[in-house]
Amino acid sequence: MPAAAGVVRLTDERGRVLCIVGTPDLRQGLARVLGEPGCKSAAFFRIEVDARYTLRESELLAAFAQEHGHLPPGNDPCSDLLAEDLFADDSPAQAEGEEGT
Repeated sequence: MPAAAGVVRLTDERGRVLCIVGTPDLRQGLARVLGEPGCKSAAFFRIEVDARYTLRESELLAAFAQEHGHLPPGNDPCSDLLAEDLFADDSPAQAEGEEGT
């Protein structure tokens, strides 16, 4: 792992993005972010070396928010309260009064 500037993206074992963090030192940034509450279930990481890490972090966060309607749990200040709800059940809820088939 290079000590260069870049972006760290952590995912859980199902591939769901937990956080996206730009850092001036990828080694130190990865170690720091692994200790964050919203990233405790991280199983994998991906790094992008980029001297303009703050810009790249912003681009990745904007793309994630555009696609999912919210920030990754580790990037959202309210996510500690909502993280369990976001990933609790990936299947659509059955409508009330609707019988199963």
